[in-house]
Amino acid sequence: MRRRILSTFLASAIPLVVSPGVHAADLPVKAPPPVAAPPAWTGFYVGANAGYGAGIGAAGLAPLGPGFVGTFASGFVPSAASVKSHGYPLGEQIGYNYQLGQFVLGAEADFQYALIRGGSTITEFPIGIGPPTGVTNVQQTMDWFATARARAGILVSAPLLVYATGGFALGRVEDSASFFFPGTSQYYAGSGATTKSGWTAGGGVEWAVAARWTVKGEYLYYDLGDAKVTIQPVSGITATATADFPINGSLIRAGLNYHF
Repeated sequence: MRRRILSTFLASAIPLVVSPGVHAADLPVKAPPPVAAPPAWTGFYVGANAGYGAGIGAAGLAPLGPGFVGTFASGFVPSAASVKSHGYPLGEQIGYNYQLGQFVLGAEADFQYALIRGGSTITEFPIGIGPPTGVTNVQQTMDWFATARARAGILVSAPLLVYATGGFALGRVEDSASFFFPGTSQYYAGSGATTKSGWTAGGGVEWAVAARWTVKGEYLYYDLGDAKVTIQPVSGITATATADFPINGSLIRAGLNYHF
């Protein structure tokens, strides 16, 4: 009897000694530590935008030399005319974000087909005298507009980013000015095109609507300094003047971005 019990025990124990790996697979294995997922906002993106732009300010006119002033009764020269330009720019942007907790830092560059244009015509009477009446016309067109900006924002919630932005701006503008006095032969006109640089600043909100897609609304103010146009006599005496055009305004736009 004892011999039979011992034989049964040995028969059960031998497989455990010879093939321990067979049963080791049944033991619980400690899982490796989870790998942290990359921040949702970190990475490159590209997109497109559209909106509304408006130029502000007035073109000022000034004589060059005493001969010009003496041309008109009592030295009258038109002083300023509002530009009143506006348009609906279209563009594209490229940028990079880096998320640090609730904060998102980055940089963005964009190019706009601006087509912001406008002008005005004003009629003035020289002070203290009657006709002739001076008529001034100014026109300005911004052909294109580009920026390179830093962005800094905070996540109000996981999908919603509120940010401020600012940096370098560049634009191509065409300006023209003319004025004349009805009833006389004196008519002056001038035009010019130039590429000007300056600064821009603003802010916006961006909303993650899908895994790789965001939509945004943004406001930018830009200031590219001013552009000077020399006004030459088309008819009349040989005197000149300059028109000083400010190049500043606002952009309000909506955009769509794809994040890589």
